[in-house]
Amino acid sequence: MDQKVERINRDSLDLFVDYVPPVNVIETDLLEIWSEAFQIDGLGTDDDFFELGGNSILATQIAKAIGEKFGIGFKSGRLSENSTIQAIAEIIQSETGSTERKIPSNLVPARTGGSRTPLFIIHGSAGFLFPKPQFMAGFHEDQPVYAFQIRGFDDQNEPFGTVEEIAADYARSILRMNPTGPWYVAAYCGGAWITLEIVKIFAAQGKSLDRIIFVDPRIERGKMRDRYEEERGLFAGRLFAGTTWFGKARAGLWVFLSKIRTFFTNGSWIDFRDKDAFEIPEIKNRAIAKRQTGLRWRASKADKFDKDVRDSLVKICASDSAAYAAAKLKYALHNYMNDTPISDHIDIIASRELQREVANPHHPLNKLLPNHNLIVTGQHHKDTVDPSLPRNAEIMQNLLDESAANANIPESAS
Repeated sequence: MDQKVERINRDSLDLFVDYVPPVNVIETDLLEIWSEAFQIDGLGTDDDFFELGGNSILATQIAKAIGEKFGIGFKSGRLSENSTIQAIAEIIQSETGSTERKIPSNLVPARTGGSRTPLFIIHGSAGFLFPKPQFMAGFHEDQPVYAFQIRGFDDQNEPFGTVEEIAADYARSILRMNPTGPWYVAAYCGGAWITLEIVKIFAAQGKSLDRIIFVDPRIERGKMRDRYEEERGLFAGRLFAGTTWFGKARAGLWVFLSKIRTFFTNGSWIDFRDKDAFEIPEIKNRAIAKRQTGLRWRASKADKFDKDVRDSLVKICASDSAAYAAAKLKYALHNYMNDTPISDHIDIIASRELQREVANPHHPLNKLLPNHNLIVTGQHHKDTVDPSLPRNAEIMQNLLDESAANANIPESAS
């Protein structure tokens, strides 16, 4: 009598790779086959057959199931060189002629056609970015563009709670879509800090981003902003730089007022912006409701776009999952702290507001991005990030063309 194998969860295993979710039907079907063979729940598409304990018996079982499911001849020996779901899915797509997209769920394909190096654009603190036709008009017609949206926006996955986790998720998607490089990344507002962590991840793998473009990155209220206020002293900027007593007092007052607000909400003496505070139901629900109101307001201002785009935005922004993901992102950005400068060249499309702020030597952009170049385009933040104009896309495209020319990368004619 066969001994019954007890099912286990992937989380209980000490694997070398992070969990990677399926991105299409083929990978989902393959995961079901693997899960049944290994009796393991929650497997990812980058998990290795041999690391999971695969043997010849399991290889034969999996190969037979693949043949029956997809109608192809799949020998068990092919697992020795194609030992992940991702690798097997590519074989199936090739042999069946499947056109199933392999685009990760956290990416919106704004334009997939063209042979140029793709540009990946990271959203700001709202958590989503859906490039509009007016914006896309600034790119060459054969420039592929993908836009990130925060994990969990569509209620398909649990959102991440730290900037580092979000960056790791986005880095995997970038490498999945473009394994060999070069790599071009642009980021709006708070997405700049996600990008900084992506730079670190790439560096740890011996890689580097070939072009980095920020659009008016903001130091919003949070740990980085509090420290900046402490270091720069009074609002007068350089004149009082180093006068830390006022800055510390001001930052302390913010924390104190936040704790009072939380105390009257549910009796807890905790800064409501702290990452642990988000786990308190009353604070979590209030944060979600606040973000939902903000997202709906953003969507209502989309009257410059066509009706279908506006209706789509309203529907997405009104969902509970979108508000939850956006609220969790806000907490992640609030609690983010970075002390490691990067030497990479950064082009910053900036407002005059940001230009004045960066004049202060204590500004985080000066400390973290010593090799940056400001391209001033608007008076205020909202003018600079306006998605209804092709201006930013035109600037990005010129910078990408410059990178391609410097690297002697053959690109299509514009």
